[in-house]
Amino acid sequence: MLLLHGLGGSINDWRHPQWRGLHWQHRTPRDRHDNDNFIPPPTGFLLPPSLADMRSDIRCWAGVLRGMGHTVINYSQDGNQETVDVPLRQLESHIIPFIRQQVLQGPLANKRVVVLAHSRGGILVRRYLADHLQDGPDWISKVITVGTPHGATNAPLAKGRIGDMVDALLGNFLPIPEIDFLSPKFLIRYALDRIFDWYDVTPGARQLLPNDPIFNSLSMPVDTPSIDFHTFGGSSVRFSGLFFWRYTLSSYLPGGFPDVRFDWTEEASELPIISPLLDSVPDGLLFEEQVEGRGDSCVTVRSSQLAGASHETLPFNHAEALWDEGLFDRVGQILGTPVRNVTAVGCGAGIIGNDSTHEFHDLARRSANCQINEILRVVLFDTPAEARNSGFDACGWCQPEHRLG
Repeated sequence: MLLLHGLGGSINDWRHPQWRGLHWQHRTPRDRHDNDNFIPPPTGFLLPPSLADMRSDIRCWAGVLRGMGHTVINYSQDGNQETVDVPLRQLESHIIPFIRQQVLQGPLANKRVVVLAHSRGGILVRRYLADHLQDGPDWISKVITVGTPHGATNAPLAKGRIGDMVDALLGNFLPIPEIDFLSPKFLIRYALDRIFDWYDVTPGARQLLPNDPIFNSLSMPVDTPSIDFHTFGGSSVRFSGLFFWRYTLSSYLPGGFPDVRFDWTEEASELPIISPLLDSVPDGLLFEEQVEGRGDSCVTVRSSQLAGASHETLPFNHAEALWDEGLFDRVGQILGTPVRNVTAVGCGAGIIGNDSTHEFHDLARRSANCQINEILRVVLFDTPAEARNSGFDACGWCQPEHRLG
């Protein structure tokens, strides 16, 4: 399995999607209960608004695929916000030679690779195949694209349009100073940055706008009939809700005699008019990409389809394609390795090895003393066990309890 991430992405899209700071909970947060037995009752009623909680209950593609028994090739593309020719050069000069000369050897000799591509990753593999119609099918058996704008996207223009709408709406109905970092305006702007960070206005994003010449230079499934193409599109634009918090009436009632102290409980309610984000906005004011049932916030269902490829539409948004369990299941069926109860292997921020010192560092626990940015020769591992099997020892700063030497 060769995994190709999209614009603004990295190797962590596939192994640690939480790195993007994802608030995409679809349910109202649980009550926040504080039973510290306060002497006074709460001094106010309303609390600052907030987005839903960060996601911490998700699995990653790389881990699920390994759990199914697949060999996974995952890497960070050069120029992840540049035009497609930048990662194309890297793919042709480094990644494909590595796959063909080192991966497809021994027990994997005579095997072919399945390419799983998210977003612009699908444009990248089609651009490669356009130049390699003869030798591409030698090593690729299937191409599966998820949320790829095969028919272009208006998403690079959406952030500005929706931002202007937010300013107008909140200026009229919720005149809260923008300097307040917990104001609805700030929180919505924060969420918009997360939603559209794949398609911010960069050279690579502008290349995906309608009528760009790039779409005339891509291969089609009919050009490589021995490669099986599958496309998936998302039909949900629901991301995080915006909630305001208030103390319950019970928070103002003292406990029973003789203990008259107060327990405080905060409950959340969704902010009317502007929440849930995107799907609360009238359809006519947005691009089709941001309309519930017709897009995933960044790519339309129609654009995610490709003539000659089998297609399915599932209820995920552009971010959720990186961890959606229903999508895991469908891709597993296509691969002939059902997900069932597989255990994800190697999800997380990853392990980075220093090839000079033969120490490895846990990126989720790194400290300034690890001096990650000063490592000249980097080796990437998915698990500490993999690093140890390669002769590396744990760093004494970020993993002192695991150090052997």
